[in-house]
Amino acid sequence: MGSAHVPKLGCMAIGTRVLLIYDGDCRFCRFGMNVIRSLDLRRALSFCPFGEDAAERRLTEISPAQRHDSFHAVKNEKIYSATDAARVTIAELPLGAIGVALGLHNFYPLLAKYRGALGRLVPDSVAVNTCSDDQEFVGAPDG
Repeated sequence: MGSAHVPKLGCMAIGTRVLLIYDGDCRFCRFGMNVIRSLDLRRALSFCPFGEDAAERRLTEISPAQRHDSFHAVKNEKIYSATDAARVTIAELPLGAIGVALGLHNFYPLLAKYRGALGRLVPDSVAVNTCSDDQEFVGAPDG
C-alpha cells in the first residue's frame, strides 16, 4: 500500500518539521497519533486531521478518491502517503533510523486494513491537532 506519489507542494515546514495528516474520526488513528506525539521528543512533527483547511490544501494534488485512504506526511515540499508516510514518520522519531532499517513502516498496510477492529482495543482519545498555518508553516500550496 506504499505510494510512490510524491507531488511537489508550495509550502514548507519551518525548519525540518514534518506535518502528519490523518483521519481524526478513526479511533485507532487518533490513538496512533497520540502515541507518535508522545515519542516525538524533538517536536519534529505537527499533526492535522482530515477536514482541517491546512490539511485539505496540502492534499489537493492527490485524487479525491485516494485522499483519505491513508495518512500522509508532508516533508520538504513533498507529500508521502501510506507506507512511505510511515517511513518518513518513523525516521523523525528517536532511534527512527533503526526502526526504518528494521522495516517497521512495512506494518502500515496491516494496521490500516484492521484499524476498525484495532480501534476497539485501544483507549479513546482526542484528535491531535497542532497544525496552524500562521505558526507551523509558511506559504501555501501552488495552485
